[in-house]
Amino acid sequence: MAAQQSPAAAAAQTLEMFHPSVWGDFFLTNPSQTQQTVSGWNVQVLALKQDVERMLRATSEKPAQKLSFIDVVQRLGIGYLFETEIDHQIKLIYHDHHSSSRSDDGVEGTDISAVSLRFRLMRQHGYHVPSDVFNKFKDIDGKFKSELSSDMEGILSLYEAAHLGVPGENILDEAIDFTTTCLLKYVAEHLDSDEALAERVSHALKRPLRKGVEKQEQLFFISMYEQDRNHDPTLLGLAKLCFNVVQDLYQKELRALTK
Repeated sequence: MAAQQSPAAAAAQTLEMFHPSVWGDFFLTNPSQTQQTVSGWNVQVLALKQDVERMLRATSEKPAQKLSFIDVVQRLGIGYLFETEIDHQIKLIYHDHHSSSRSDDGVEGTDISAVSLRFRLMRQHGYHVPSDVFNKFKDIDGKFKSELSSDMEGILSLYEAAHLGVPGENILDEAIDFTTTCLLKYVAEHLDSDEALAERVSHALKRPLRKGVEKQEQLFFISMYEQDRNHDPTLLGLAKLCFNVVQDLYQKELRALTK
């Protein structure tokens, strides 16, 4: 009869079956921020949060501008601080637009960037916006108008929106094909360019926003937003603080798990 294996020996044998952690002792040896530093960050977060709340409520009554502001807030990774207000405003914009007798008329209705942004944000928040809103951007042959390719911001916005399609929405499949071709051509023509738009386009082609890892996308967008001459210092400052606070929390949790 075989001798019974001790619990310690059994545990050791079990551990041998698993590959060592690729992180090693990194989280044990990597120093975390002091409590004083983190407390200081949290105080700054509260102050900036109040400023952004006022900005969020005071944004333009034009739906496109308000949605653009909400999009920046969310992509910077600070949307969770304003969930209630953002949900409320998205709901108002959705019901105001769809209860109106008009349909995508005016400047916003013919702006591919604005229409695509509204479509993407509404779907991200669970509202069903019909994909036929993009039919107006097709020519008489049923293809997306070639002149759209001159508006690269609009093409990029349509590209990101089209990835929120569901099976059977052929127009969104066509939009992905059309915008991908335009974006690839743009990258090829700006291969040696240092401009932020070229970097954003290249990044989107590798990993559309819909398929990205949230924290990685937030870090990338923070770096891109900082390069924008028109960026808002309050939004950028809050985004960096929140990222640092959450990163420190994750590191402390991983240290505890490693132990």
